[in-house]
Amino acid sequence: MSQIPPPPPPPHHLQAAVAPYNINLASSSTCMIREPRKGNWTMQETLTLITAKKIDDERRKSTSTSSNSKPVELKWKWVENYCWAHGCFRSQNQCNDKWDNLLRDYKKIRDYHHYLTTTTTTTTTTTTTTTTTTTTPHDHYFSLDRQERKERKLPSNMPQEIYQALNDIVVQPRYITKLPTLPSSPPPPHVSPPVQSDSSGTKSSEKKQDEFVEVSSDIDKRNSKLRKIGSSIIEGASVLAHTLNSAEEKKQKRHEEIMQLENRRLEIEEARNEVNHIGISNLIGAMTNLSGAIKSLITTTCYDKT
Repeated sequence: MSQIPPPPPPPHHLQAAVAPYNINLASSSTCMIREPRKGNWTMQETLTLITAKKIDDERRKSTSTSSNSKPVELKWKWVENYCWAHGCFRSQNQCNDKWDNLLRDYKKIRDYHHYLTTTTTTTTTTTTTTTTTTTTPHDHYFSLDRQERKERKLPSNMPQEIYQALNDIVVQPRYITKLPTLPSSPPPPHVSPPVQSDSSGTKSSEKKQDEFVEVSSDIDKRNSKLRKIGSSIIEGASVLAHTLNSAEEKKQKRHEEIMQLENRRLEIEEARNEVNHIGISNLIGAMTNLSGAIKSLITTTCYDKT
């Protein structure tokens, strides 16, 4: 059995120590039986997983020619070994699932920030087009509370440290996903200055100006339509969130009513048992008194006969 090589160094030495350390998967899988930890991931476990994934990507880049034929399981086995060597006791399946969830939440937040920074207001005149970018810092993801994140269909508990660590990895070319962008507006036609001495040149200039006004009108209509669609989406999301909250409140109210009925039933049951107990006690006392009276009667009768 080959000896397990030392684990990779801490995260602050990543760039200098990716190549020298390669965990032996065959020996590590046979040297011990692992029992992975269950439950929610801690902050330290998540950062360890992100570090392991970053080192593994660098490692596989340096050995891409020899690792093309290896199955995917070996890659996540390497990540699992790294995590176990650094106190994160999770299986390769748990690491894979957690990484997929992290990327999904990261992309939602990234797209939301992209939407905030690309909100534009276009003002068009007959001679010039002005574009102004407006941002709203109070709408930044990390400035929102849990309820506001839920209303915007965003992850509710992504710490900023985790997001930044993911951003350092995802900015690599293999993770970059092209975001959808609005089609660029066609440039306005150049309006040449009219020549007063030539009537044909004047007509051509007026025609170009009319075409420019028509194109500007089309741009205004398209931007107005896009704004209406965006407001409709936001309004629909608000209505959906309100409906979900209302349904949750009704569900809680029904639960409270059921609990009240159950408590009432228990009280009635206890009262009935107490009545039965008192009745039985009274019956036993009456029978005892009756037997005593009969005994006294028999004793008196015998005494009279003697």
